[in-house]
Amino acid sequence: MNNTPLECYTTTESLVESTSTGLAYRSSTSTFYLLDWKSKIISEFTIINSNSSITNLNNSQIHINHQITCSLFNEPVQIALFEQHLNSLLICDNNTLLIIDNRTGDLINQIDTRSFGIKTIKAFTINLQDDIIISDHRIHILSYDGKYLRQISSINQQQIVDVDIHITHEPPDLIASHHKQSSTIHQHTKSMNNQIIKGGFYTALCVDKNGLLLAGKCEKDGYAHIEIYDNQGHLLRIIDSYNQRLRRPCSLVTTQDGCVLCVDLTTDSVRKYRYA
Repeated sequence: MNNTPLECYTTTESLVESTSTGLAYRSSTSTFYLLDWKSKIISEFTIINSNSSITNLNNSQIHINHQITCSLFNEPVQIALFEQHLNSLLICDNNTLLIIDNRTGDLINQIDTRSFGIKTIKAFTINLQDDIIISDHRIHILSYDGKYLRQISSINQQQIVDVDIHITHEPPDLIASHHKQSSTIHQHTKSMNNQIIKGGFYTALCVDKNGLLLAGKCEKDGYAHIEIYDNQGHLLRIIDSYNQRLRRPCSLVTTQDGCVLCVDLTTDSVRKYRYA
């Protein structure tokens, strides 16, 4: 186990409420957006560091640039940022998607996913083309305007290009598929397909800098895994936490060097896997 030490902790009196449920980050401007479901306020802030050295991160301070709300907010719980529509924010509120202006809070568009037969939004994210990706027991793709585009097909064995085996929270680099024993891959692929047939829900989604979609899925048997798709919706590989089982992935984020950080709600842990 890698007990990574906490490098810094910053706070401000304006953000001390424990009811914040959504956080998004725009790397191009080093700007954070924090959503508080109780106050229904979105705070845009930056972290000011008097010394850029990592050893002096404790000198960091939070500077709130702007705060907004929207009159249509009911139970806003999650927030995501668009890549091309830079003045828009995507909010998940009581299983409805709201697109609002990031300066005024005015409503730009409201998308009722129940009209598409999607009763509960388990997770959502935005791809590089500003398409909205949401999930229940399947993965659905909507346009920025709220039109239903397509559904990522259910997994079948022919789609699997590579299957990553024995990846724990501190994995070595991925082993190329030609180094793996075909019988092991076949057995593992069959096992994963059997799990998928049982059903389950996609509970975490994210898109990396190259447009790959990563989806955390909880199965009915209590186990979970992470699926990686290309931008055409083809499954590339599955991360099965063989030695350190995932239970309930609730959030995913990728790093610049091809790793994904996964928050596991059941085990109260953050796990790191190499996926590319």
